[in-house]
Amino acid sequence: MGTSGTSITSLQALKRYLRLTTSDDDRLLTELLDAATNRIEGFCQRVFVDKNYKQFVSGSGNGTLSLPNFPVTAVRRIGWERKNAMTVTASTSTDLRASVEVQDNGIVLKRWDSDGEETQTTRTFATYLTTGLMATQITTISGWTATADEDVLCDELMRQGGQNAKSSAQLYYLKSTDADYRVDEDSGRIDLLSAQSESQWFPFDPNAVSFPRGSSNIFADYSAGYTQATVPVALQEIAWELVASAYHGGKHDPTVASESLDGYSYSTRNAMELRDDQMRRMYQYRRNAE
Repeated sequence: MGTSGTSITSLQALKRYLRLTTSDDDRLLTELLDAATNRIEGFCQRVFVDKNYKQFVSGSGNGTLSLPNFPVTAVRRIGWERKNAMTVTASTSTDLRASVEVQDNGIVLKRWDSDGEETQTTRTFATYLTTGLMATQITTISGWTATADEDVLCDELMRQGGQNAKSSAQLYYLKSTDADYRVDEDSGRIDLLSAQSESQWFPFDPNAVSFPRGSSNIFADYSAGYTQATVPVALQEIAWELVASAYHGGKHDPTVASESLDGYSYSTRNAMELRDDQMRRMYQYRRNAE
């Protein structure tokens, strides 16, 4: 049994550290390793193993943007110009209220009929990939109509809270920028390529001089992280230490928090707690570390 793909070290490497050759405790070790990974990533405020991200990032108001996860392995799209994507309307005139919400994984439609009874319908981005397909599907739902203003991927829609759909709700997406930019893979920093004057930009983009300031107003489609084998050794070692503490501590009487005998002592309390020395070793990997 192997560890999950998101653990910052492999089961095999952990067992070498523990000097274990049997597979009897593989399931327990996997669970402990995942718990250690969560503790380390919680402290560092970032994910370490490579994965794909589609995130809305807050604009800085200057020529630099920091992606939340790094090292960056690919940037597929950066966009911030808001465009109409789809119009959704509740078509039952007797409804007391109707709303449409764009969540992380889909669109949620809610209606309250003349008796106040609520009906909720959800359509996921994984099933209806484009706004054209989504609009067609919404129109088949009783009490709803929708039109795609532009056919784009649904997971590029701006996340929006409940919008009043009785008078038509407008859903938006963020268009890919035409501006040129440079990516610092190691830090996740994106810099717009500067020019002496805006007229030197081609194609011309009036926003290309700086990323617009805002909250979650820039869409980034990218990949970031290490392969499991190349996660910094210091982090892998801390994961091994945390698992070793919990694994060996679990072999003692679980009702005994600590014990000492002739100079030997151990503690089973808070086996996954990070020690001060471990936190010091991780500071350089922490997000926004100075």
